[in-house]
Amino acid sequence: MNAFFVELLKPQPLLAIIAGMIAFLAYRRTRAENRRWKTLEICSQFELNAQVAKANSAIYQGFRNGTPGRPECEALASDAILLLNYLDGIAIGVVQGLYIEQLAKDHLCAIVHNRVQNLLESTFRQDARLDAQTWCFLVTMTDRWRRNQPYFTSPWRRLLRFVSG
Repeated sequence: MNAFFVELLKPQPLLAIIAGMIAFLAYRRTRAENRRWKTLEICSQFELNAQVAKANSAIYQGFRNGTPGRPECEALASDAILLLNYLDGIAIGVVQGLYIEQLAKDHLCAIVHNRVQNLLESTFRQDARLDAQTWCFLVTMTDRWRRNQPYFTSPWRRLLRFVSG
């Protein structure tokens, strides 16, 4: 056998290799756990950050009876920009790998769909003079989320859907 392999099979180098592999696996696990916590942290800011919560509340009140008129849209524009910037920041973080997309989707899917629909896909966008291209990452993420089927469907539900047609 080669002298290198003979030396490698001695206890100390073998233990060093095993210790290195364990350290690498621990590092990867810690990194994945940190990504989970960062994703949960940014998603929770929707309710915990006073500015984001205030902007969301103002937009909710503005759309309570349908799409608001032009004067109301202009008054809500700064709140819309703040909220869209927050959601776009999450979309950018997802693209860059900082956040876990499926976890963010689980927490914010309905909110993202509703706010993009109300603020960027209605007459609000023109009345508030917003350009949807400013939030292109958010728009792209929303389109991707709309195309996906639910991933949490149970096998029984899939079977029922298959049988029923």
